[in-house]
Amino acid sequence: MAHCINGYIAKQEDFKKADIKFCSLPQGFAFALELSDDFSGDYARVETSYFGGFGSQGSSCVVNGKEVFSFYQDEWDRSDSDYSDPINESLKLLGVVRDKSDEFDVINLGKYRSNRDFGLKEQE
Repeated sequence: MAHCINGYIAKQEDFKKADIKFCSLPQGFAFALELSDDFSGDYARVETSYFGGFGSQGSSCVVNGKEVFSFYQDEWDRSDSDYSDPINESLKLLGVVRDKSDEFDVINLGKYRSNRDFGLKEQE
């Protein structure tokens, strides 16, 4: 099964302030396909590309206008990495609180297999 998403995670209220279309996620977070010039909140840029359990993921996180984390993990090059789950690392920095599941699953990102599953279209 494939998992291929590419977009932004931030607080719903920050997307609302900038009039950005989003899909609501748990804990007050949301997913959007793009940011506008009016957006001024903290966010994570997330990307997955998996098929049949193999693939890659990457994420960067911006807090208070500064990039505080950025890492891309390729399935074939994990040896030198301190970060096995870059998306989870960014979500932690944004304030996602995990429980028995990791941050990715706590905000239900696993249930969205592609950007289309979020029900969003590019802004005009």
